[in-house]
Amino acid sequence: MVMDNLSLEDLEAMVALKKQESSKRIDPVEMTADEKIRSYCTELLKNKLYAPKS
Repeated sequence: MVMDNLSLEDLEAMVALKKQESSKRIDPVEMTADEKIRSYCTELLKNKLYAPKS
């Protein structure tokens, strides 16, 4: 997209639209017990594999 052709009003309108889109609430996702266990194990393994270097 070429920014040179847009006016200041157009840019402000685009920014306002993006802010509206990002402020929409995301509905919580219901997970089954198996999905919760899989997610927990995956996060645990990721944390062990990519441990912080401190």
